[in-house]
Amino acid sequence: MFHADYNNSLSAATLSLDSVGEMMGALRRISAGAGIPLNAPGRFLCVAPEQEAAALSIVRNAGLSLSVVSTTRLTAAGNYYLFSDPELFPAVATINLEGSEDGVSVSPGSRERTFASGGVCLSLNYDVAVVALGRAVIKRATS
Repeated sequence: MFHADYNNSLSAATLSLDSVGEMMGALRRISAGAGIPLNAPGRFLCVAPEQEAAALSIVRNAGLSLSVVSTTRLTAAGNYYLFSDPELFPAVATINLEGSEDGVSVSPGSRERTFASGGVCLSLNYDVAVVALGRAVIKRATS
């Protein structure tokens, strides 16, 4: 997903105003083809919990129009990401199986069960997939 060939992986020593600015500039300069920049604005700065205070400070002190999202799925010494506005430039989408409006299906259970107080055995399935729509509208910084 992230590679220099896709121009979406940047090198930054630490989370800082300069590194966030570099990521914002890279998003704005994404080419739509024929060298025309998309001018994609940054919207979400995704960081590890240990970086959250620094990220909030950077965003607030600089008056940036970014929302900080903290997740335990990132490590303090690892990567942080800048996502474009998904309303303008979606990066990921969810898809459902054909014929399923919301991905949820309920049907009778596959085997008989006895319930002491009465009841019905049901099978509940949630059929959904998450797919990447584009690599360019996410920028990753590695430390």
